[in-house]
Amino acid sequence: MTTKVKNEKSGAKVRGSHKGAKVSAKELQTVTGSVVVSSPDGSGVGSGASGSGDSAPVVGVGSSSASSIRAKRMDERAKLENSMRFEGFKLSCGVRDFSAKLGGFFAVPEWSEKEDTENKIRATFPDWSDDMVNAAVNAAAKKAGLDLSAPAVSVGRVLAVVRREGLIPELVSLVGMSFAKIREHIAAHGLNNYSFRLGVGAIRSNSNINDFVDVVPVASGSSASAVIGALLSLANFVDFNKRLSAAKSSDRSDYSQFISLAVRLGKRLGYDIDRVLSDIRYDFDTCSTSDYKERKQLQKNLASATATINDCNDLILSLGGVTVLNDKDITAKVARTIKSALKRRGVAYSVASTIEKLLDM
Repeated sequence: MTTKVKNEKSGAKVRGSHKGAKVSAKELQTVTGSVVVSSPDGSGVGSGASGSGDSAPVVGVGSSSASSIRAKRMDERAKLENSMRFEGFKLSCGVRDFSAKLGGFFAVPEWSEKEDTENKIRATFPDWSDDMVNAAVNAAAKKAGLDLSAPAVSVGRVLAVVRREGLIPELVSLVGMSFAKIREHIAAHGLNNYSFRLGVGAIRSNSNINDFVDVVPVASGSSASAVIGALLSLANFVDFNKRLSAAKSSDRSDYSQFISLAVRLGKRLGYDIDRVLSDIRYDFDTCSTSDYKERKQLQKNLASATATINDCNDLILSLGGVTVLNDKDITAKVARTIKSALKRRGVAYSVASTIEKLLDM
């Protein structure tokens, strides 16, 4: 989780400024309606490049007071970012704990002979893959009267257990959406997995959720862990909306402030209204929506995605190429490695394509 700390403006009143960023129901509905749900194509989930926090600067002897103040402010920013990272760590622990707690109500029954049966099967058929061994173990358990397969559950059943077991406050805290809103969202859009494709630091007031978030529907009959994971992934959807709302509020504030500054400076220089409007028209036609710093970060993310694509290609070629997946003699480990590389490469291609589109804006 990252945060943006703006320089303090002592005694300045900025038109359109705000305290805290909240997502209104109207804004949430607007972004919700624009989400494009993709079909599960095996591309998996991805993550954008994460920016590193500023380290606390050292103020040398003889530094000016202005430099000292700036260093102190940067030091406070570093402390804040560190605290936010720790907060994010606690949040991830909360997700794990909640998933384990809720998943326990849908746990697979234990079988005392499972380990011995699995060892015997592996010893008898050493060339079998893990999937084949698991299938054989499940078949043996069924003969003994136990079903070891993960139960297929619906999101409705999971939400019913959340209500029954008093887990609503935990779910609401982790997702950032009221229980009623969670149910309304799923009723309107189905159960989806929401995962960030690009780093949240690149979110701007004109960002499109489909450029940043992968939306993959969860198939019916999925396991409890898959349903719970998708339910908790709503936090990414909420996070994008909050950041988008904050970006819009910040831009509105800056827009108002800088318009006033341009007019003030124009008056000092003796420009009339026609000159100011002429300058604005010229800049309006020539300025891009991203400044140098933003474009530099996007270019860095693009380089990272390109490097991932090249690494995946090298790995796939070193194992014989994609065509070896059709070879009957291929080992399960090689097949898994190639499929995993193809999955990561697909995500990287998608990220690179999105970044290139953003750089063209």
